[in-house]
Amino acid sequence: MGDERRQFLRFGCEIPSEVIKTDGRYNFVESLKVLDFSRDGLKLSVNFAAPDPGSDMQLKLYIPGKQYVANLIGEIIWRKYIDNRLEVGLKIEHMDNQARGEVLNWIFPQWADKENRKKEALHDTLYKDTNNNVFIRNITKSKGTKKND
Repeated sequence: MGDERRQFLRFGCEIPSEVIKTDGRYNFVESLKVLDFSRDGLKLSVNFAAPDPGSDMQLKLYIPGKQYVANLIGEIIWRKYIDNRLEVGLKIEHMDNQARGEVLNWIFPQWADKENRKKEALHDTLYKDTNNNVFIRNITKSKGTKKND
């Protein structure tokens, strides 16, 4: 994978998807899941032997809770096994701007809510003493410790 080349924020998600073509050849429908998405790429969890980096892949993304299918074509940039499953990094080569917007508009509110909950949880575990030193509060809920902001 080498140097980090991302230019856009990646949003964690779970979008059911299907592979339509790989390297110009139609596939039997192969299901997979998008694990994260950005304006120019995505990470897939696949259940089949993915082609080598440099191969093209055509996908359909099924936006949960909407009657919307987004089509895209991308190039496989990397693939690796993580916890006994294959993950593939795909650079988006072609995707309609409306489709990209629909996906991002579906993902962003969920991502923002998740990030806010993480920040609140972190804030709840920190407190400051009278000298403004920050300490991690005991996270057990037995007696609890009141914090002063």
